[in-house]
Amino acid sequence: MENVLENTGILAVCTIYIIIFIGFSINRIDGINAYQDIFCILDCYVFMMSPMFYMTLIVFPLIITLSFSTKHDFMAIRITKYNSWKQLLKMQEGKILIYSVIYALIFMLVIGVIGQFPVKADFNWNVEQSYFYMKSETTTNMGLLELLVFLFLMCVIRNIIIQNILLISLWVKNNIIYGIIAVFSIIFFEMNQPRMSMLLKLYTADYYIWSRQALRLRMVYGVLIYCLIGFIIFRFITSNKEVIGIEKI
Repeated sequence: MENVLENTGILAVCTIYIIIFIGFSINRIDGINAYQDIFCILDCYVFMMSPMFYMTLIVFPLIITLSFSTKHDFMAIRITKYNSWKQLLKMQEGKILIYSVIYALIFMLVIGVIGQFPVKADFNWNVEQSYFYMKSETTTNMGLLELLVFLFLMCVIRNIIIQNILLISLWVKNNIIYGIIAVFSIIFFEMNQPRMSMLLKLYTADYYIWSRQALRLRMVYGVLIYCLIGFIIFRFITSNKEVIGIEKI
Protein backbone atom coordinates (compact mmCIF):
# COMPACT_ATOMS: atom_id res chain seq x y z
CA MET A 1 0.00 0.00 0.00
CA GLU A 2 2.93 2.33 0.70
CA ASN A 3 4.06 2.08 -2.92
CA VAL A 4 0.55 2.95 -4.09
CA LEU A 5 0.39 6.03 -1.85
CA GLU A 6 3.63 7.27 -3.41
CA ASN A 7 1.69 7.80 -6.65
CA THR A 8 -1.33 9.68 -5.30
CA GLY A 9 -0.39 12.67 -7.46
CA ILE A 10 -0.52 10.56 -10.63
CA LEU A 11 -3.82 9.03 -9.52
CA ALA A 12 -5.24 12.51 -8.90
CA VAL A 13 -4.18 13.78 -12.34
CA CYS A 14 -5.57 10.68 -14.05
CA THR A 15 -8.84 11.01 -12.12
CA ILE A 16 -9.24 14.61 -13.28
CA TYR A 17 -8.55 13.46 -16.85
CA ILE A 18 -11.23 10.74 -16.56
CA ILE A 19 -13.80 13.20 -15.16
CA ILE A 20 -13.14 15.73 -17.94
CA PHE A 21 -13.20 13.07 -20.66
CA ILE A 22 -16.48 11.57 -19.46
CA GLY A 23 -17.99 15.03 -19.02
CA PHE A 24 -17.25 15.94 -22.63
CA SER A 25 -18.11 12.50 -24.04
CA ILE A 26 -21.31 11.48 -22.28
CA ASN A 27 -23.57 13.70 -24.40
CA ARG A 28 -21.91 12.46 -27.59
CA ILE A 29 -22.95 8.84 -27.06
CA ASP A 30 -24.80 7.52 -30.08
CA GLY A 31 -28.52 7.45 -29.39
CA ILE A 32 -28.51 9.30 -26.09
CA ASN A 33 -30.33 12.31 -27.54
CA ALA A 34 -32.53 10.54 -30.10
CA TYR A 35 -33.65 7.93 -27.55
CA GLN A 36 -33.46 9.99 -24.38
CA ASP A 37 -36.83 8.78 -23.12
CA ILE A 38 -35.73 5.12 -23.08
CA PHE A 39 -32.04 5.57 -22.31
CA CYS A 40 -30.87 4.74 -18.77
CA ILE A 41 -27.64 5.02 -16.80
CA LEU A 42 -26.68 1.42 -17.63
CA ASP A 43 -26.72 2.29 -21.32
CA CYS A 44 -24.11 4.96 -20.58
CA TYR A 45 -21.88 2.29 -19.03
CA VAL A 46 -22.29 0.05 -22.08
CA PHE A 47 -21.19 2.76 -24.47
CA MET A 48 -18.34 4.01 -22.31
CA MET A 49 -17.03 0.43 -22.03
CA SER A 50 -16.79 0.10 -25.82
CA PRO A 51 -13.18 -0.45 -27.01
CA MET A 52 -12.61 3.06 -28.39
CA PHE A 53 -14.00 4.88 -25.36
CA TYR A 54 -12.35 2.60 -22.81
CA MET A 55 -9.00 2.72 -24.60
CA THR A 56 -8.97 6.51 -24.46
CA LEU A 57 -10.56 6.76 -21.04
CA ILE A 58 -8.82 4.11 -18.92
CA VAL A 59 -5.95 2.48 -20.86
CA PHE A 60 -3.89 5.68 -20.99
CA PRO A 61 -4.16 6.26 -17.19
CA LEU A 62 -3.22 2.62 -16.59
CA ILE A 63 -0.09 3.01 -18.73
CA ILE A 64 0.93 6.22 -16.98
CA THR A 65 0.28 4.88 -13.48
CA LEU A 66 2.12 1.59 -14.02
CA SER A 67 5.05 3.42 -15.62
CA PHE A 68 5.51 5.66 -12.58
CA SER A 69 4.81 2.97 -9.99
CA THR A 70 7.44 0.57 -11.42
CA LYS A 71 10.14 3.03 -12.50
CA HIS A 72 12.43 2.06 -9.58
CA ASP A 73 11.36 -1.59 -9.20
CA PHE A 74 14.20 -3.07 -11.24
CA MET A 75 16.99 -1.12 -9.58
CA ALA A 76 19.42 -3.32 -7.65
CA ILE A 77 18.60 -1.72 -4.29
CA ARG A 78 14.87 -2.39 -4.77
CA ILE A 79 15.43 -5.99 -5.89
CA THR A 80 17.64 -6.80 -2.90
CA LYS A 81 15.01 -5.25 -0.62
CA TYR A 82 12.54 -7.94 -1.68
CA ASN A 83 15.17 -10.74 -1.47
CA SER A 84 13.86 -12.51 -4.58
CA TRP A 85 12.34 -11.85 -7.97
CA LYS A 86 9.20 -13.67 -6.92
CA GLN A 87 8.66 -11.33 -3.99
CA LEU A 88 9.15 -8.34 -6.28
CA LEU A 89 6.60 -9.77 -8.70
CA LYS A 90 4.18 -10.42 -5.84
CA MET A 91 4.47 -6.80 -4.75
CA GLN A 92 3.88 -5.58 -8.32
CA GLU A 93 0.82 -7.80 -8.76
CA GLY A 94 -0.54 -6.36 -5.53
CA LYS A 95 -0.15 -2.85 -6.91
CA ILE A 96 -1.79 -3.89 -10.18
CA LEU A 97 -4.79 -5.27 -8.30
CA ILE A 98 -5.14 -2.09 -6.24
CA TYR A 99 -4.85 0.21 -9.28
CA SER A 100 -7.31 -1.96 -11.19
CA VAL A 101 -9.90 -1.64 -8.44
CA ILE A 102 -9.26 2.10 -7.99
CA TYR A 103 -9.70 2.92 -11.68
CA ALA A 104 -12.75 0.64 -11.96
CA LEU A 105 -14.32 2.47 -9.01
CA ILE A 106 -13.49 5.88 -10.49
CA PHE A 107 -14.95 4.80 -13.83
CA MET A 108 -18.17 3.52 -12.25
CA LEU A 109 -18.64 6.47 -9.88
CA VAL A 110 -17.93 9.23 -12.41
CA ILE A 111 -20.29 7.79 -15.01
CA GLY A 112 -22.86 7.13 -12.28
CA VAL A 113 -22.82 10.83 -11.35
CA ILE A 114 -22.33 12.56 -14.72
CA GLY A 115 -24.58 10.08 -16.51
CA GLN A 116 -27.54 11.20 -14.39
CA PHE A 117 -27.81 14.48 -16.29
CA PRO A 118 -28.61 13.33 -19.85
CA VAL A 119 -30.77 10.29 -18.95
CA LYS A 120 -34.19 10.02 -17.33
CA ALA A 121 -33.92 6.60 -15.68
CA ASP A 122 -31.40 4.68 -13.60
CA PHE A 123 -32.66 1.29 -14.68
CA ASN A 124 -35.18 0.07 -17.26
CA TRP A 125 -33.59 -3.06 -18.73
CA ASN A 126 -36.40 -5.12 -17.21
CA VAL A 127 -39.08 -3.54 -19.41
CA GLU A 128 -39.69 -3.41 -23.16
CA GLN A 129 -39.75 0.40 -23.20
CA SER A 130 -35.96 0.56 -23.01
CA TYR A 131 -32.96 1.04 -25.26
CA PHE A 132 -31.73 -2.33 -24.01
CA TYR A 133 -34.82 -4.08 -25.40
CA MET A 134 -34.53 -2.19 -28.68
CA LYS A 135 -30.96 -3.46 -29.15
CA SER A 136 -31.30 -6.99 -27.76
CA GLU A 137 -35.02 -7.76 -28.23
CA THR A 138 -35.14 -9.12 -24.69
CA THR A 139 -35.34 -7.93 -21.10
CA THR A 140 -33.25 -9.01 -18.12
CA ASN A 141 -34.21 -10.41 -14.75
CA MET A 142 -31.01 -9.11 -13.18
CA GLY A 143 -31.35 -6.19 -10.78
CA LEU A 144 -29.53 -2.86 -10.96
CA LEU A 145 -27.05 -3.69 -8.19
CA GLU A 146 -26.27 -7.08 -9.72
CA LEU A 147 -25.61 -5.50 -13.10
CA LEU A 148 -23.42 -2.78 -11.60
CA VAL A 149 -21.32 -5.39 -9.79
CA PHE A 150 -20.95 -7.29 -13.08
CA LEU A 151 -19.81 -4.15 -14.92
CA PHE A 152 -17.39 -3.32 -12.11
CA LEU A 153 -15.83 -6.80 -12.28
CA MET A 154 -15.48 -6.52 -16.06
CA CYS A 155 -13.54 -3.28 -15.60
CA VAL A 156 -11.30 -4.79 -12.92
CA ILE A 157 -10.51 -7.83 -15.10
CA ARG A 158 -9.76 -5.62 -18.11
CA ASN A 159 -7.44 -3.43 -16.03
CA ILE A 160 -5.56 -6.39 -14.55
CA ILE A 161 -4.95 -8.00 -17.94
CA ILE A 162 -3.83 -4.74 -19.58
CA GLN A 163 -1.38 -3.95 -16.76
CA ASN A 164 0.04 -7.46 -16.79
CA ILE A 165 0.76 -7.20 -20.52
CA LEU A 166 2.64 -3.99 -19.74
CA LEU A 167 4.42 -5.65 -16.81
CA ILE A 168 5.60 -8.57 -18.97
CA SER A 169 7.19 -6.01 -21.29
CA LEU A 170 9.04 -4.48 -18.34
CA TRP A 171 10.30 -7.85 -17.12
CA VAL A 172 11.40 -9.09 -20.53
CA LYS A 173 12.68 -5.90 -22.19
CA ASN A 174 12.92 -3.47 -19.26
CA ASN A 175 10.85 -1.13 -21.44
CA ILE A 176 7.09 -0.58 -21.27
CA ILE A 177 6.82 0.51 -24.92
CA TYR A 178 6.61 -3.09 -26.15
CA GLY A 179 3.68 -3.71 -23.81
CA ILE A 180 1.96 -0.53 -25.01
CA ILE A 181 2.32 -1.69 -28.62
CA ALA A 182 0.95 -5.12 -27.68
CA VAL A 183 -2.08 -3.66 -25.85
CA PHE A 184 -3.03 -1.28 -28.64
CA SER A 185 -2.43 -3.95 -31.28
CA ILE A 186 -4.87 -6.28 -29.51
CA ILE A 187 -7.49 -3.53 -29.14
CA PHE A 188 -7.27 -2.34 -32.75
CA PHE A 189 -7.28 -5.94 -33.99
CA GLU A 190 -10.49 -6.57 -32.03
CA MET A 191 -12.08 -3.41 -33.39
CA ASN A 192 -11.37 -4.45 -36.98
CA GLN A 193 -12.28 -8.13 -36.58
CA PRO A 194 -15.92 -8.31 -35.39
CA ARG A 195 -15.74 -12.03 -34.59
CA MET A 196 -12.54 -11.84 -32.56
CA SER A 197 -12.88 -11.25 -28.82
CA MET A 198 -9.58 -11.17 -26.97
CA LEU A 199 -9.67 -8.38 -24.40
CA LEU A 200 -12.06 -5.42 -24.42
CA LYS A 201 -14.59 -7.27 -26.59
CA LEU A 202 -14.25 -10.42 -24.49
CA TYR A 203 -14.90 -8.63 -21.19
CA THR A 204 -17.69 -6.44 -22.46
CA ALA A 205 -21.07 -5.15 -21.36
CA ASP A 206 -22.49 -4.93 -24.86
CA TYR A 207 -26.15 -5.80 -25.33
CA TYR A 208 -25.65 -9.08 -27.18
CA ILE A 209 -24.01 -10.86 -24.22
CA TRP A 210 -27.16 -10.65 -22.09
CA SER A 211 -29.21 -12.81 -24.42
CA ARG A 212 -26.74 -15.74 -24.47
CA GLN A 213 -25.38 -17.26 -21.29
CA ALA A 214 -22.65 -19.04 -23.28
CA LEU A 215 -21.07 -15.67 -24.01
CA ARG A 216 -20.88 -14.86 -20.30
CA LEU A 217 -19.40 -18.29 -19.57
CA ARG A 218 -16.74 -17.57 -22.19
CA MET A 219 -15.57 -14.68 -20.02
CA VAL A 220 -14.93 -17.13 -17.16
CA TYR A 221 -12.95 -19.42 -19.46
CA GLY A 222 -11.03 -16.37 -20.65
CA VAL A 223 -10.01 -15.49 -17.09
CA LEU A 224 -8.72 -19.02 -16.54
CA ILE A 225 -6.76 -18.95 -19.80
CA TYR A 226 -5.23 -15.55 -19.02
CA CYS A 227 -4.27 -16.74 -15.51
CA LEU A 228 -2.63 -19.85 -16.95
CA ILE A 229 -0.72 -17.90 -19.60
CA GLY A 230 0.40 -15.30 -17.06
CA PHE A 231 1.51 -17.97 -14.59
CA ILE A 232 3.58 -19.76 -17.26
CA ILE A 233 5.20 -16.57 -18.55
CA PHE A 234 6.11 -15.13 -15.15
CA ARG A 235 7.23 -18.53 -13.85
CA PHE A 236 9.59 -18.80 -16.82
CA ILE A 237 10.86 -15.23 -16.40
CA THR A 238 11.52 -15.46 -12.65
CA SER A 239 13.12 -18.90 -12.88
CA ASN A 240 15.62 -17.65 -15.45
CA LYS A 241 16.82 -14.59 -13.56
CA GLU A 242 20.41 -14.54 -12.38
CA VAL A 243 21.47 -16.31 -9.21
CA ILE A 244 23.77 -14.77 -6.62
CA GLY A 245 25.11 -17.30 -4.15
CA ILE A 246 22.24 -19.73 -3.73
CA GLU A 247 19.48 -17.10 -3.70
CA LYS A 248 17.58 -15.91 -6.74
CA ILE A 249 17.37 -12.15 -6.70
